[in-house]
Amino acid sequence: MNDTAGPGRVLIVGGAAGVGSTVADAVAHAGGQPIVMDLVAPRRSHVHFAVDLADTQLTESVAGFIAADGLDAVITCAPLDTVGSEDLEGEAAGTAVAIRASMGALIESQGQVFAVGSTLGPPDPPGASALCASEFDVVGHSSALTAGSRVRITCVGATGSPNDSAPTGPSMDPVEVAQVIVDLLHARGPANPPQSTIPPGRHS
Repeated sequence: MNDTAGPGRVLIVGGAAGVGSTVADAVAHAGGQPIVMDLVAPRRSHVHFAVDLADTQLTESVAGFIAADGLDAVITCAPLDTVGSEDLEGEAAGTAVAIRASMGALIESQGQVFAVGSTLGPPDPPGASALCASEFDVVGHSSALTAGSRVRITCVGATGSPNDSAPTGPSMDPVEVAQVIVDLLHARGPANPPQSTIPPGRHS
């Protein structure tokens, strides 16, 4: 899909606010085309599809429509730490559905999946169990969906949660996450490992 050294055409799931918004802006600044899938419109004039990730049927349909024109990457930034525990399962499922619907285009372009989420096991702080389980679910689904394909998956900031109300460890700030992703999009190629994890403070 992408014949240049830029990020290319990038679907950002949950790109209207927080880290997703910063990533979308960074992709655009680097010469790529960010496509935001989020219920809320992004602050900047990026291409936007209003989708509630809990509506998995709509999510799959819209992601498939976007992927039909080709994709170089899918970045999952759904803010699981800002929704109620009853919505976490739906948000995580919707994110996995969006990746699955994009796989054909990613295989064709030898593209990438970036899962911005936590791979933490049982958390210490009370109330963080559902969040950590859901973020781990996103990472796990992403890994399973890309297994055996030519699609690379990178888990970014995957050792902690940014949720101030339930801190579970260190996490990258949005600017650092965006820089990691843009750098890796520029460095795409067959020499890159099929799966890797970039923990906080380890990017150079």
